[in-house]
Amino acid sequence: MCQTRLKFANEHLDDSNSPNSPITGTVNLKETLTKMGIVDVFSDSADLSGITEGANVKISKAVHKAVLKCQ
Repeated sequence: MCQTRLKFANEHLDDSNSPNSPITGTVNLKETLTKMGIVDVFSDSADLSGITEGANVKISKAVHKAVLKCQ
C-alpha cells in the first residue's frame, strides 16, 4: 500500500524545492470513474435532467485537484 501511495505522489504531485511552497496535485477522474462502471454521464445518452434543464448535457471532464500547504 505504501508503494502505491509513493508511486501516486511521484506521478501526480508537482513539488518545488522550496519547503514553504504548496504541493499541488491534479488527477483526471474520468478514466477511474469509467473503470468503476460510471459511464453514462460521459456519453450522449447521459440523463442529467435532475440537475439541469438543458437538453443533451453530458460530463466531458472530471478532475480532482488538491493543494497542501504546510506552515
